Amino acid sequence: MKFINKLKRLVGIKPSLRQLCIERYGEEFGELYDMYCEGKTIGSLLDTILFVQAVEKVRKEMYNK
Repeated sequence: MKFINKLKRLVGIKPSLRQLCIERYGEEFGELYDMYCEGKTIGSLLDTILFVQAVEKVRKEMYNK
């Protein structure tokens, strides 16, 4: 799967933010990402803040390349 993503980047197709988060933090993070996008709670307020900060970190790296 990682080879396919690298190939897409070479061709110019950017992966989704969700996919980049999964590559960096693992499959469980992808499940949390889906829950967050559906409006479900993903834990306490602190858990949500940490989750959003992690997504923002990946988003900033994606646009600064």
